[in-house]
Amino acid sequence: MTQTYTYMARTDQFIQKTNAFMDRTEMRMQKQEATLKSLENQVGQISQVLKSRPLGGFPSDTEVAKGATHEQCKAISTRSGKVLKTNKGNPLLPTPRQPVTQIALPW
Repeated sequence: MTQTYTYMARTDQFIQKTNAFMDRTEMRMQKQEATLKSLENQVGQISQVLKSRPLGGFPSDTEVAKGATHEQCKAISTRSGKVLKTNKGNPLLPTPRQPVTQIALPW
């Protein structure tokens, strides 16, 4: 009789632990479902924003420099320090290496 009682007690404990595990698993599944729905909504919102944005454009507005609509580059310096200048009508030609000074631009 004690052997049967021990078996029944162990079986009862197993069933209780299994039920508790199933309850926790079900709770986790519900939380995951809620998280998944939230993510789906966010992805939908992002896709709507991307659809309304013009193709090839930047996500923010750019500003045009005030009063300076015809700027030109007069010299180019490379990483190695070689300075290239434009010569009247000629393409960029290398010039002797000279120290480059920084100038403040008006904008």
